[in-house]
Amino acid sequence: MLSCNQTKKISVLDKVNPKDTSCIRELDKAQKDIEKGILVFCDYNTENIGGGLRCSNEMDSLLQKYNIISRVETSPDVGVSPSLNYHCYCDLMNEQIIEKYGTKFIDSLIYLADSLYVLKHLDVVYENRGWSTNWDKPAVYPGDKYYDDMNHSGLQDAFDKVVKYPSDYVYKKGKYSSEQLIVLVYIDEKGKAQIKNIICNFFDYATKERDYNKKYNTYFESLIRPLIEDTTWRPAKIKNISVKSTNNIYIKLK
Repeated sequence: MLSCNQTKKISVLDKVNPKDTSCIRELDKAQKDIEKGILVFCDYNTENIGGGLRCSNEMDSLLQKYNIISRVETSPDVGVSPSLNYHCYCDLMNEQIIEKYGTKFIDSLIYLADSLYVLKHLDVVYENRGWSTNWDKPAVYPGDKYYDDMNHSGLQDAFDKVVKYPSDYVYKKGKYSSEQLIVLVYIDEKGKAQIKNIICNFFDYATKERDYNKKYNTYFESLIRPLIEDTTWRPAKIKNISVKSTNNIYIKLK
């Protein structure tokens, strides 16, 4: 019997649309598998080629210790109805895993599996372009006030202290103009930075005028290069492991 302060957890079994025959079949299959002692972890991360977590091999090995198998779960691309549940089998399996091992069980295994993956692939350069190449924390410049892989407040402050705008420099023309440096930077696991490319971007979206400060590109590049390359960064991290990374960094100009 439930106490006054307890509420019955609502199961996927309690909220099935009676017209959702596919869900009913999936639940029936899941219940039969559960009765046989079969538990399934459903992996919804489908960015990688072939689908699944980047650490899917490590995750599978960890799950096997608990007699849990895994499968990649996808969603229909078109024709999705809000009244239908396309993951009934996985939803019920997830309920069973939580009931048996707790709410943090899967997350803790993913954390461990991803740590093992990273330690096996320390040569990988992470780019933060999707889950398979994401870091947990970006590289940090001394003085950065927050985590932001593209805008580094510490680096911006350092640049603003050394830049002197020439007398004939064309200043920002308003909210429809863009004046910035876009710097592609490789930062290794020890915090050593190397610039791969610098783009000086001057563009007025209202007039379509561009490159009106082009003659000062070399000057701006000469300022930003030592600030980035002669400074030790705090490297990007995955599960508190330092990793190599590439970063598109923006420096605002006046």
